[in-house]
Amino acid sequence: MDAKDKLKLYEPRKMLINFLLIALLLLCSPAYAITIHTTKNISKLSPREISFCDRVVSKIFFAEGGDKTRNPYGVLGFGQLTKEQARKICRNTVINSYTRWKAQSQEKDFLRFLSLSYCPLSDKRDTKSLNKNWYPNMHRLMGGVTHA
Repeated sequence: MDAKDKLKLYEPRKMLINFLLIALLLLCSPAYAITIHTTKNISKLSPREISFCDRVVSKIFFAEGGDKTRNPYGVLGFGQLTKEQARKICRNTVINSYTRWKAQSQEKDFLRFLSLSYCPLSDKRDTKSLNKNWYPNMHRLMGGVTHA
C-alpha cells in the first residue's frame, strides 16, 4: 500500500472524528444543559402556569428590544445566539424561576422575583442603569398580571 492509498483511508476517518467532536460539543453546550434541567421543572407546573410563563417569555422578547437587538431576550453570557437559542434559554430561566418562586419565595409578585435574577440592579454589565426599567416595563407589558 503506497502513501496515496493510506491517505484515502485516513481522510474518511478524520472527517468522522471531526464530526463526532463537533456533535459532542454541541450536545454539551450550556443551552442544552439548561434544556435538560427544565424538563424536570416543567412537570411541576400546571398548564395554566406554563401558559403564563410562555406569555412572560414573549413579553421579555419585546422588553429586551425585539428583533432590533443583538442579544435576543436579553440573554448574555453565552456568546452570540440565534433567536431560537436565546428563547429556549429565556423560557428555561422563566420556568425554573417560577418553580423556585412557587416553592420557596415570600415575594408575592413573580415578576419582581424574576427581575432579581434576570436583570439584577447590581449587574456590572448594566453600565447605563437600564435594569431598573425592566420590572416597570414588564409589569406594563403584562397588563399588571404578575403571576398565574
